[in-house]
Amino acid sequence: MPCVALAVIAFVVFANTLGAGFTYDDATIIRDNPRLEQLGPGVFFRTTYWGSADAEATLYRPLTLLSFAVDRAIFGPGPFGVHLANVLLNALIAVVVYGLVRSLVRHRGVATIAALLFALHPVHTEVVANGVGRSELGAALFAFLAVWSHVNAVRSAPANARRAIAWTAAAAGAFGTALFFKESAVVTPGLMLSVEWLIVDEGRWRRTIRRWPRWIVYLIPFGLFMATRQAVVGSGLPAPQEVMAYASGLERMLYASETLMRQAGQLLLPWHLCAEYADYRHLAARTVTDPLAVGSVVFWMAVAALLVWLYRRGHHVLVLGGVWMAVAILPVSNLLFPIGTVRADRLLFLPSFGFVFALAWLLGAGLARRGGARVASMIAMTAFTIFYAVRTVDRNRDWQSQETLWAATVRQNPGSPLAWTYVGDAHRARGELAPAEAAYHRAIELRDAAGFVAVDAHARYAELLARRGQRDRAAEHYRLVLTHRPDDIGVIMNLGEILLHEPATRPEAIERLEHVCRLRPRDFRPFANLAQARRLAGHWQPALEAIERAIALEPREAGLLEIESLIRDEARRAGVDLPGGGS
Repeated sequence: MPCVALAVIAFVVFANTLGAGFTYDDATIIRDNPRLEQLGPGVFFRTTYWGSADAEATLYRPLTLLSFAVDRAIFGPGPFGVHLANVLLNALIAVVVYGLVRSLVRHRGVATIAALLFALHPVHTEVVANGVGRSELGAALFAFLAVWSHVNAVRSAPANARRAIAWTAAAAGAFGTALFFKESAVVTPGLMLSVEWLIVDEGRWRRTIRRWPRWIVYLIPFGLFMATRQAVVGSGLPAPQEVMAYASGLERMLYASETLMRQAGQLLLPWHLCAEYADYRHLAARTVTDPLAVGSVVFWMAVAALLVWLYRRGHHVLVLGGVWMAVAILPVSNLLFPIGTVRADRLLFLPSFGFVFALAWLLGAGLARRGGARVASMIAMTAFTIFYAVRTVDRNRDWQSQETLWAATVRQNPGSPLAWTYVGDAHRARGELAPAEAAYHRAIELRDAAGFVAVDAHARYAELLARRGQRDRAAEHYRLVLTHRPDDIGVIMNLGEILLHEPATRPEAIERLEHVCRLRPRDFRPFANLAQARRLAGHWQPALEAIERAIALEPREAGLLEIESLIRDEARRAGVDLPGGGS
């Protein structure tokens, strides 16, 4: 019965995400991803997560992409199927957490509290309400199953060797599956080891070490994943988030220490939640004289001392809570190496289990007592449950659409150029050009002041200027974008359309459009634009060749025939005899 109730509660709390649209990275990864039209797994295992050769091509999550293809095959291309699958997966994870905790501590009450708090925790909204949170859901689900299977394997041996082997194989399979959902599942063996040491062996680490041969089997899924990833992605790492780009190693670690302290506070009281924490008003330049950064180091030293004290007194469940959080978040903490984000709520999904496990143990211990301790624990459990549920339902509303998400984000973090860019997009889509221009200008200001170029904001701003007829200013912004993204086809096309109107700039238009034709030899649009530029320049023969190529690529486009006829008529009036006479 607790499993059914937990699943229902988890579903109900996130049910208001079912009507949400595609937000944030959903547009590129899900909505506009042609690979999802194929159900065969081959295409996903042979391509990167983003399917492109940019900095983000270092991500490799084939099972996440395959799951989106299944959603599309069943529910169609809309967002409902993606959100339904996420909500159902979260409900399933709540049930798995219940089973894992009950297996670890043999206490139904503690397992129920832990699973309930995990199902309701507001830091999980980014994972469940955002379609691409599927990678976190899939990786966490199979990481939990791997830990659970590993515990069963250790407890089965040596009394039942056959059962131990079966459970070990299940753990290895679950670990490998988690990795193919998201790379951060690489921490799973560390979580297994922590649970085996602190719970199964009750802190007797020598007993744990003696079982080292068992761990060889986990090298098989890890090696398979790394070999496959290397073949597709290579050995590169994502570029560091820009606010850390100029930070030294010490500055980055101090910044990470402070960020981790803030995230620990979020786990307890998740009031401030944000889709984009990178604040370009405050770069990662922490020093040993920064009070908050130094304070965070002292804080973590105190936490480490507390865990040692608890370990020596046999409070292994509480120690596991701290160790689990540390192991799970370490690869994405920016302490070991910089990653592509400074902080994100989604990164707390798997680590938050350690927090709710320890909290559930404390609340369960209080409920087992009499008198004031029982009353205090009951009040605390009720308060956490109600607060988490209400906060989650409220936070889900921010993820209803691009417009609601980024409007909320600029309130939560006014120093985010990305948020201001998306806000500008929302205004532009509604035809509100003045607010859109102000939002793009703010994004450009923030990045320029930090020593970077707001490439996307400049591109959108240029489109807006072109729409207003300010072609010269638009061209300046487009040229700036192309100094950073020289092969941005959309920007080159837009710039080419502006440049072909003036005789002095037509040679540049022709040169840039020819470049696009080389980049996109099977796209009729750049050839059509090139034909127009050549026509206006009086280059009749090259113009005819370009438009004929466009017609060959897209013979059903009626406008292309009109351009061809116009080229022939103008050439004839100019006394130039072009070959052929039809399309």
